[in-house]
Amino acid sequence: MASLKMTAEEIAALVDQLKEPYRPVCRLCLLEERTPEEAARLLGRPVKTVQTQLYRGKRLLRQQLEAADEETREKILLAAKLSRQILDGQEVALP
Repeated sequence: MASLKMTAEEIAALVDQLKEPYRPVCRLCLLEERTPEEAARLLGRPVKTVQTQLYRGKRLLRQQLEAADEETREKILLAAKLSRQILDGQEVALP
């Protein structure tokens, strides 16, 4: 089983890989440290729906973390770095 020690950058990259409706809920609650009530208000969803999506999103993240090996983590970090560069409007040189 892979070690569950990962950086915040790796966790953010994993959250960004989640599909709707889990990604925005997990981003708000786990990365931005918003409460489910705040996330519900921001997303225009019922609080119970957000709580359920957060629970399921955490379960998906846990499964991804347990399956991630060192090579996968390196790819996640590279993808996160390239995504950030693209979003910042920087030129991207692929390795």
